[in-house]
Parts: sequence; structure tokens; C-alpha cells
Amino acid sequence: LQVNPFGTWAKSKLETHPELAEELKEHLVSIGKYVQARDIVNFLNWPDMQTKHNISESIHISTAQHWMHALKFRWVKNHKGQYVDGHERADVVQFRQEVFLP
Repeated sequence: LQVNPFGTWAKSKLETHPELAEELKEHLVSIGKYVQARDIVNFLNWPDMQTKHNISESIHISTAQHWMHALKFRWVKNHKGQYVDGHERADVVQFRQEVFLP
């Protein structure tokens, strides 16, 4: 039975160059809490990074999003629930202890 080679010849640059993946992780961690895929694009547009990793063109933003997913970075939207920044205030705690549940 013949095997279909479709899709086996294309590898991600992160898979073939683990040192690039490590540098990207370090850079994203150094940025802090709020990282974006645009940060990867900007990082790889630096001339020294392009020469070091043999990159001739800028990567697309969707490629950077895929790479963030591959590097285990996730983005979430903060959900504002019922108890966001209010259930531990001093006046709320006092009301709960003295009036609501005496």
C-alpha cells in the first residue's frame, strides 16, 4: 500500500531550529504579561535576528499566531464575573458579617 507524502515535506521553522524557539520564548517572557503575535513579527524583523536565523522575509501575523500556540502561549479575555474586585472590600466584608449573616 502506497503512502501519500502530502504535507510531509513542509516543516515549521520552530521544529527544525529549536534555538529559534528558545529565543522566541525568552523574548516573549521578557515582554511581560501582555504579549501579542505582533511581538514575534517585530522580533524577527530585527536585522541581527534575520541574519542569525537565515530569515529573508518577514513572517505573517497568522504564522506568528501559530507559533505562539506551538510555544504554549495562550490568550484569553478577562471575564468580569459577579465577584470581580468587590467581595473582599472592607465595607462588603463588614456588611456580610454584621448585617447579612449576623
